[in-house]
Amino acid sequence: MERVLVIGATSGIGRALAGRLAASGCRVGIVGRRAEPLTERDSDPSENPFFQAAADVTDPAAAVAVLERLVQRMGGMDLCLVAAGAGELNPELDYALELPAIRTNVVGWTAVVDWAYGYFERQGRGHLAVITSVGGLRGSCAAPAYNASKAYQINYTEGLRQRALRSHRPIVVTDLRPGLTDTAMAKGEGLFWVMPVGRVADGMLRAIRRRRAVATVTRRWRLGAWVLGVWGGGGGFCGCCRDGCMSGSDGLMNAWFIAAGVMLAGAFGVHVVAGTRFYAKARPERELPGRAPEDAVVAERRAAWMLGRCGFQLISVDLALSAGCFLALGLGLSPRNAVLELFLTLTYAGWGIAWRAVLAADRSPAACRHRLRHWVVFLAVALTAACGMAL
Repeated sequence: MERVLVIGATSGIGRALAGRLAASGCRVGIVGRRAEPLTERDSDPSENPFFQAAADVTDPAAAVAVLERLVQRMGGMDLCLVAAGAGELNPELDYALELPAIRTNVVGWTAVVDWAYGYFERQGRGHLAVITSVGGLRGSCAAPAYNASKAYQINYTEGLRQRALRSHRPIVVTDLRPGLTDTAMAKGEGLFWVMPVGRVADGMLRAIRRRRAVATVTRRWRLGAWVLGVWGGGGGFCGCCRDGCMSGSDGLMNAWFIAAGVMLAGAFGVHVVAGTRFYAKARPERELPGRAPEDAVVAERRAAWMLGRCGFQLISVDLALSAGCFLALGLGLSPRNAVLELFLTLTYAGWGIAWRAVLAADRSPAACRHRLRHWVVFLAVALTAACGMAL
């Protein structure tokens, strides 16, 4: 039976993970700052029994002593999951509001993580999993200390992973990076891409079972994490702002415009590959072999082929430029421009209407499938861009 210690199990993701681990047959110890949520589990007979203790990580010495005693009661520890965290919105930069995040996510977090890693090092094996955040990849104008503390955790966890590799001991260090999750720390209404706690916990549990080094949870946040990690310059992710706005070089990154740009970039790639193959096969010299170039039929076919290829190239340029504009606007690399945004949105709305009309006129199955794909892409881009303009 695997022995698991969950630090920060009184609410949110930690509580959900503790329940799932116990249900899977693990011997689970739970630790939280507040004693009341811990005793609630005892009153529910449907819950598996837990080894539990109350400890506040902002008092590192006392917390470590509690953890030592709890692990002794459990008979040892194979997996330690650190889910403790704190964070507040602080648009006014009130130092008093930053202190809980610093004391919990940096000072207390470091103490319990060092204790857990040291335990596994002495034991010669073990698995340490910590919950950081996608927000740690960039700064936040709304919660500077929270995102900065998560960046600290990501970097510190990487250091422990390097230490484990150099020790040649079977110690696994897993960095679990959730996006916005429906917990008490996700404050605000209309937040962008908020994930239910249960779904996030399931994704984390899979990553732990697979002994992943780094896992962004859930899948939809992997693209966002990649964008935040590669782009953004001096910008960042305001995880607590309405609609999940992301701060960039001129103030805001717009996730809707990024999505529109990604869709058009994908359409551009498919268009170029498919069109290049089509026009290579449709060359008049290949369709009419053996005929002289001066032949009237060949000349007529060649003129039509050149005209079609010219249209193909113009559409390719249009898709590439539009994708670039949307991505530049979305990533904050270009200042917001209402005229340009309206032009792009209306352009693809017009393309969508035009393709819908063509689709209604031509009923052949092959043409319908081809034009239906165009119509769906253009309509999706127009709707996504319209949502981006509303921010």
